[in-house]
Amino acid sequence: MPCYTDNIVKLLICDDDLYTRKAIESVFDIEQFETKSVDSAIEAIQAIKTSPFDLVLMDIDMPELNGIEAIKTIQAFKKDQKVIIITGHKLTDVMSSAYRHLNVYDIIEKPFDIEYLRGIVDEALL
Repeated sequence: MPCYTDNIVKLLICDDDLYTRKAIESVFDIEQFETKSVDSAIEAIQAIKTSPFDLVLMDIDMPELNGIEAIKTIQAFKKDQKVIIITGHKLTDVMSSAYRHLNVYDIIEKPFDIEYLRGIVDEALL
């Protein structure tokens, strides 16, 4: 259920790479989505504290605070926040299992196919 009554889906994109943020924004720059992009996990936490988001796309490797710690912090005050991890790391079974303990919807490796990402986002919002 979207955070807005007019069925606008609020999507928070958190990645320190401008190119990645812009690429994701371009895919979701359509009528039913409202995107907000931030370049740090600290900014993501602040954004979620001040405004509801239907879904967060969170990078893992970022300066100051990594995405894992940000997810833990977010889930401490908003347990039902849906998160999809986007990462440049090659996922092993052990890493994938550890990430799933964070209660994230999915984990996507970079580089990713934009249409694949779109499909995962659509599934997460059902």
